[in-house]
Amino acid sequence: MSYEISGTVVCMTGAPVENATVAINNKFSLTNENGVFSIKNIPEGNYTLKVVHRRYFTLQQAVHVTSDLHGTVIYLKLIPPKS
Repeated sequence: MSYEISGTVVCMTGAPVENATVAINNKFSLTNENGVFSIKNIPEGNYTLKVVHRRYFTLQQAVHVTSDLHGTVIYLKLIPPKS
């Protein structure tokens, strides 16, 4: 069985991050203007969810995909490098 992972990517102020690449299990999605992403057809298992954007540090988050997560939305907060 496979599942969909969806969520929102925001910056430290809580503002949405547009055009961030969210990747898991060799599949990826770009966030929209609201920071929202969705990746379908992810089999059950343990993965590393990776978020990349040119203005922020790369974020990696361990995710366990299972039927128990149905309807769960992931919120990911990116941190900018110090100037």
